[in-house]
Amino acid sequence: MMKGKDCLVKRNSILTLGLVLSAACLSTYTDDPSAMEYGEFIVFPTVDIFSRTAVTDLDQKQTESKVDFFYTNDFGNQRLLAEALAEPEDDESQLDVERLQYGWIMNHNIDIWVGRVHNPIGFWNTHFHHGSYLETSATRPSVIHFEDDDGILPMHITGVQVNRYEENGDGGVHYSLGIGEGPEISNNKLEPVNILDPGKGSHKLGSSLRVTYQTNDEDTSSQVGGTWSYYPIPAEGTSSGDIRQTIFTIFGVLNIGLLHNLGSLFKVNNQFDNADNDSFTSGYIQSEYLMRLDWTLYGRVESTSGANHDTYLAIFPKTITQRQLFGVRYELMKNQALKVEVSSSRTQNDNFNEFHVQWSAAIQ
Repeated sequence: MMKGKDCLVKRNSILTLGLVLSAACLSTYTDDPSAMEYGEFIVFPTVDIFSRTAVTDLDQKQTESKVDFFYTNDFGNQRLLAEALAEPEDDESQLDVERLQYGWIMNHNIDIWVGRVHNPIGFWNTHFHHGSYLETSATRPSVIHFEDDDGILPMHITGVQVNRYEENGDGGVHYSLGIGEGPEISNNKLEPVNILDPGKGSHKLGSSLRVTYQTNDEDTSSQVGGTWSYYPIPAEGTSSGDIRQTIFTIFGVLNIGLLHNLGSLFKVNNQFDNADNDSFTSGYIQSEYLMRLDWTLYGRVESTSGANHDTYLAIFPKTITQRQLFGVRYELMKNQALKVEVSSSRTQNDNFNEFHVQWSAAIQ
């Protein structure tokens, strides 16, 4: 395995290749937005530029880039979906396979998947992936950060996921059941199963169940739902020992004219082998206002209760426990977006303000 400077050069080469590919695709890309819905291969490049004040983390970078590669294809009633992310700060591989799943579309109402999938908890994690262009905001709520971005909850599992939809008038009820291996904690970081090396590390079987009622079959329609999730998390090298984590979530999406509102509340209970049990509650509310077809204003409030002296959260010192932000998104030509975001955040050890500019795109 390559290490040190050679590995960094190799990772940067992968990222540069992705950005060059994105630029080449832009020169021939169609302006038809509907093409995205039927594309088999989509590249999602992202460039983030941000500045923080009152930060004690000396390793924080000022500019970050990443490229997400998304592929899907149908074979009769079967479907292959793959997603890989290239980013230079990842010191474990040049190209991370975030999702690799094979599905059977039984009918209009039932589909079954095997492989590494997004854990069906809450709303955000199942409706948006690693392509930042799909999200209105430049950042995800801290409680649902991906594991490689200092996330604190299992966002990826490897196993089986079953989705079912039951129509009810103009709307319907969605059920999602996920059973698979969750992450382990290594070096103060959640590490999901490496789908290309599934025997690496220590991972245990858990499950998640999500139930959602929505007013119609559009992904972002008004809806309300809840999830239950249980995952044992091996935590070798921590004073707390292994963890048995239970997550209860309620979430909702409410559309009022041009105002789009979404929010989730997470109750997280942790049982430890070598410490007293504890729990915390974390949630967010985000509102988005479509001023014009190409301008969207948005704001978000995030808050965590019970974070002080929490044994589990102490494992993740970079986790944002409080944040207020405001941003604006401008749609550029050819499915590109420019986002400007200002925020005030707090971790368990620090407070900081951030000015964040992001360019992102979806290129087919």
